[in-house]
Amino acid sequence: MISWLRSSVIFSLLACIADTGAWAEVSAPASSPATAAASAINPSATPVTNASPPPDITAGPITDPAKEAEIRKMMALTGTEASMDTIFTQMIAINRQRHPNLPQQFWDDLDREHETFRRQLIDRIVAIYAKYYTLDDLKAANAFYASPAGQHMLAQKTQILQECMAAGKELGAQMAVRLSVKMMDYKQKTLTLPPSTNAAPSAPAKPESEPASPPPPAANAT
Repeated sequence: MISWLRSSVIFSLLACIADTGAWAEVSAPASSPATAAASAINPSATPVTNASPPPDITAGPITDPAKEAEIRKMMALTGTEASMDTIFTQMIAINRQRHPNLPQQFWDDLDREHETFRRQLIDRIVAIYAKYYTLDDLKAANAFYASPAGQHMLAQKTQILQECMAAGKELGAQMAVRLSVKMMDYKQKTLTLPPSTNAAPSAPAKPESEPASPPPPAANAT
């Protein structure tokens, strides 16, 4: 559960940050700091006028406060919210370096908008998880994540993921080379193969007809 929960939050955040212009223009007026961020961070972004609001993908309100509490506890234990904040902080630091002429007020306003976005995203994720896990599921998961074994697993997760990705990249490159060699070998064999022996045999040539016998000599008249 941890990998799906944490990955879903991170990828949702990255998807919104990756296209800063689109997110900002839909979620804020044209004169807002977020729209200024769209122009500063992504100058090629096309301004959107009278954009329709994004579709509501909220899973619905949670009617079980105990379940909501367990989901939020799980997000805290697994460091999900901390990961979101780290990604945003890194994004801001990179863009501060790229755009040093922007005033501090701009970044302060962006921080406030991020906090609203963060809260809304977490609320939606909590509601989605509430649809698929029972209260007992969540309690059992949290008991494990709070245990020494669970905390050790979480602490090593990033390093394990990096090594798994490196292994996949290495083996993937090897597989690509083998596949390329096999394809070239197959094509070479196809070009040099003799005609197929499975073809239907051709009909034997008809023998030439023997020349007709000359007619018998005519009888001499008496």
